[in-house]
Amino acid sequence: MDIKLKVSDLVTVAKLMLVSICFSCNDQTSNLGADFVQSSAFDIGVTDTLTLDVSTVLFDSLRTNAPDKLLLGRHTDEKLGTVTATPVFQLSSRSISQLDKNFTSYEALRLTIRTSGYYYYDTSALHSVNVHRVTDEIKLYSGGRYNTSSFKIDTNPLGSLSFEARPLHTKDSIEIPLSDVLGNELFDLMQKGDEKVTNSDQFLNYLKGLAILPDKNQNACFLGINPSIEMRLYYYDKSVLPSKRRYQSFSTSSVITYNSIVADRSATVLNELTTLKNPVNSKKTSNTAFLQSGTGLGIRVQIPHLRNLLLTDAGFSASSAVLEMIPIQGYKTKTTPIPLALTGYIVDKQNSILTNNTYTAVLVDDNENLERSRRYSVDITSFVNQQMLTDIDNDNGLLFIINDTNFRNTIARLAVGDARSQYKMKLSLYFVTLPQNK
Repeated sequence: MDIKLKVSDLVTVAKLMLVSICFSCNDQTSNLGADFVQSSAFDIGVTDTLTLDVSTVLFDSLRTNAPDKLLLGRHTDEKLGTVTATPVFQLSSRSISQLDKNFTSYEALRLTIRTSGYYYYDTSALHSVNVHRVTDEIKLYSGGRYNTSSFKIDTNPLGSLSFEARPLHTKDSIEIPLSDVLGNELFDLMQKGDEKVTNSDQFLNYLKGLAILPDKNQNACFLGINPSIEMRLYYYDKSVLPSKRRYQSFSTSSVITYNSIVADRSATVLNELTTLKNPVNSKKTSNTAFLQSGTGLGIRVQIPHLRNLLLTDAGFSASSAVLEMIPIQGYKTKTTPIPLALTGYIVDKQNSILTNNTYTAVLVDDNENLERSRRYSVDITSFVNQQMLTDIDNDNGLLFIINDTNFRNTIARLAVGDARSQYKMKLSLYFVTLPQNK
């Protein structure tokens, strides 16, 4: 839709536009508007037919160490593929003390975890998990561990458990029985006061870390796990009568914890996604672009022919530019909520972020009973004018994800339509064309 309006016919609209221009100048006094009205030499217009180039982008590495929650689960999404989330962590022996071998006897070794309250997808499916010993040293690279950081494990599990997900019962603990072979070995070292358990550095050489792997055949929800995990060695204290059951705790405090999040998209329309520099255009994905936190999927929007407006009229200036993105029906359910807001970054052709300035796209719902009424709305006027003022053409665009913390350490999804979809993405551009000196 393109409309050209005469100033003489739209005095009221002109005044509104001039007010907008004045406010955009940081409240500095200007007589520019008065000159325009006197000369009647400028036009006001609106268009919503500008081409939008939309694609799905992959951040192929997200820093996920020291999260506010660890993620556990495996789920296959029809459009986005299979995602496996594995908590990987080290344990500290800082609170371990020597046991008196004459008055103690081994009872059990347990891994104790608690849910954080977060979950995504249906919680009704049974969770089956296996605890494995990490066999290589867990190091930080450039200060972090990443969702795609590899780690080696002993293929023989230390322990296994199947349980029903109760994510909102955050005070309940889940105890996973661990190998009595490891338990007795640790108990013997504790009775001897061996530095393998009494010295923190030596303990990390002895037990480099643990990983909780979801069963590879399950299709369950993702659970948030409190990062304060304990491995408890239970024993009987026979120095008192009757003897008492006690425990000593190896905890995750002051050591590395991170989320390993692996996505298999080989059977999806996004199977070509491999790096940040090679997005998949929405033309290849049924006029749809996808966002998925945790795995690094974001939505890129580019306005490729924007500067062509200067060829039509060198005095072009945008007074308002509002981008609307409509979520595709069916992605929002009770167990898969869509984000309430998106954060947009200015990126170059290779999707490198160019500035710390961001744009917030807010989810607007005009009618709660009509899913099609939902849309993300964001004012990108400054981005449009910035692009118009650049000296040369470029391939800059806007890349939308959710807020940084949740993008790294949650699993959430969103699908929006492009300009060719029935869920039409649209840029409404209000502009003035200014008179040029001859």
